[in-house]
Amino acid sequence: MQVQRNEKGLAFLEWCYGPHNKESFKLWMGENMEGMDINFPIPHAEIIRTKKDDLVLVPSPDSVVYLYKIESGYRGTASIDRIEDGTLVKAFKQYHPLTFGETLYALINGHMKQPIDILWRKSGRRINYVAGMQRLWSDRSIEDIIGDMELVDEIEKAKE
Repeated sequence: MQVQRNEKGLAFLEWCYGPHNKESFKLWMGENMEGMDINFPIPHAEIIRTKKDDLVLVPSPDSVVYLYKIESGYRGTASIDRIEDGTLVKAFKQYHPLTFGETLYALINGHMKQPIDILWRKSGRRINYVAGMQRLWSDRSIEDIIGDMELVDEIEKAKE
């Protein structure tokens, strides 16, 4: 990601999203984060929300920030049903004019020493699975636990 600076010299990342990328938000860099290389997941960091509802990336020794992405099929949608052992900070969608589908992105705070589990769903044509669960680790590894709707429902029932 390309770090930018405003007229006051403050560093930020900007995401454009929504239909025709008309919406955007900024993730501001905290004082000690400006020199960091921004590749997700970002270890030893977390995102906090200010009183003015701004998002700020700050140092945190036991935390990690993930950028999760799930793509829908042709003319489809994507969603996250649940996140375990992590906190959703911001979710946003980009629409694709060629496939008429969407990609869901989520900024998630997690813990360095334990993975987060994400239960997702997607629709549309040309997809292998309509639901599944992925486990994300702070070392950038991803484990596909399931990709089957019946197994997702079994896990949901077992955790209730």
